[in-house]
Amino acid sequence: MKNRKKVLSFLLAGVLTLGCFPVTAGATNNSKDGTKPADGTTVEQPFPKTLFLEEHNSSKGFTRFRIPALVTAGNGALIAATDIRWDICGDGAGLDTAVSRSTDNGATWSYTVANYLGDNGNRFNRDSTAFIDPALLADGDTIYLACDLLPAGLAVANAARYPAKAGSTGYDTNGNLLLALSTTSVNGLSSSTARAAASYDYHLEKKADATSESCYEIKNNSTSEVVDGDYTIDDHFNIKSADGAVDTNLFCGDTPYFQFPTDFLYITNSNFPHQ
Repeated sequence: MKNRKKVLSFLLAGVLTLGCFPVTAGATNNSKDGTKPADGTTVEQPFPKTLFLEEHNSSKGFTRFRIPALVTAGNGALIAATDIRWDICGDGAGLDTAVSRSTDNGATWSYTVANYLGDNGNRFNRDSTAFIDPALLADGDTIYLACDLLPAGLAVANAARYPAKAGSTGYDTNGNLLLALSTTSVNGLSSSTARAAASYDYHLEKKADATSESCYEIKNNSTSEVVDGDYTIDDHFNIKSADGAVDTNLFCGDTPYFQFPTDFLYITNSNFPHQ
């Protein structure tokens, strides 16, 4: 999408600053990686059927456009969003978000996959992270896109069983995202019950000299020291280690530090100035 500017992300009570559309995780996330569909154009409808047909039954592809949203920007552009529910219609397990823009009252559209992680391929997988239920708001030429972000292995139903509550909101008193160390006993792919009972002894903190490529660091709650591992975490929560052993996203199942198993609110914005 053209003329896009800075993007913000708000996760429940915390506020985290991001880079820009699209959201794309590192090259290696979970065991099988998907490929982000290329940007493209379509006629008279905002999203092409082919977005939903990769390696799936073509007779069912079109039915998987779900939870549509549509607003008009201050300059008259139409902005649409929808879930990509690849090969299922369920509320989790690897969904992504497509966004499309029309400047000619819907005659033609330019689309992109705005929220994408690609863990475990472009298909249903219970271990995958999901973006779901996009909503759009226009404030002049600025368009806000809000959707739920479900950590790996969670869907709307089971995330709802672990809501933010006293003592386990998922954030510390400074609004930093709390994290637990992944171990052989409990990690980002463990049950919600096991994750909820984990010790959240770490937090994600924005760096004083943050850049889009190196935005956050993980610190010990007690000592305020940066954890070992020589990690680089960008403004989309992609985390890499210097030795290459870690190359994933903090919300994917193979993250070295995982978050409380609940439903997070993910908000981005793009600016479409008058031409």
